[in-house]
Amino acid sequence: DPIVAKDMLVFLLDILDKINIEMNVLNAKNNREFIEKRYNQAKEDLVKSEDSLKSFQLIYGIAPDMQIKASAQAVFSLEAELKAEEVKLDVIKNILSNNEPEVKLQESKVNSLRTKISEVQTSTDLTDFLRLGNSPQIAQTYLRLVRDVEIQTKILSFMVPIYEQAKIEEKRETPTVIILDQPNIAERKSKPKRLT
Repeated sequence: DPIVAKDMLVFLLDILDKINIEMNVLNAKNNREFIEKRYNQAKEDLVKSEDSLKSFQLIYGIAPDMQIKASAQAVFSLEAELKAEEVKLDVIKNILSNNEPEVKLQESKVNSLRTKISEVQTSTDLTDFLRLGNSPQIAQTYLRLVRDVEIQTKILSFMVPIYEQAKIEEKRETPTVIILDQPNIAERKSKPKRLT
């Protein structure tokens, strides 16, 4: 019956389209769930990285790399001052005898500067702003923590648009079967071929 054949074809096309849409929605849902897990993991990793950096900064200061730089500059200026005082001591020694009070005063200045430079270079006291004792390890750890925070931030900023796109894809129900010729009632029978 041509009418039943047309109705069957329309029904099959509708079912095929529904199955394709359901499969696409299911795939989109699975994709969204996976991306959502990764997005949540990225958020947790970012929070952990930020907390680690915060804990480190509470111990070693807000910017240990800047503190180390300032400490190094202070040591350089102290060493320059030490050299100037040593030259002054040599000049005074050439002019005056070693027992003169001015010579003794200049020697104590030079010794005091040497002691201060040594203290700054070997200090590991966390309350001392000018410390260089274990500065390479502190700077390296700080830079690693900052890098981890930057990486996690970039991962999260990359995941947000993908996650939003996956949520949109999950809700989309666009038709997947394009019908080129609409089914219609046959004008002639295809079988049996009576003429043959």
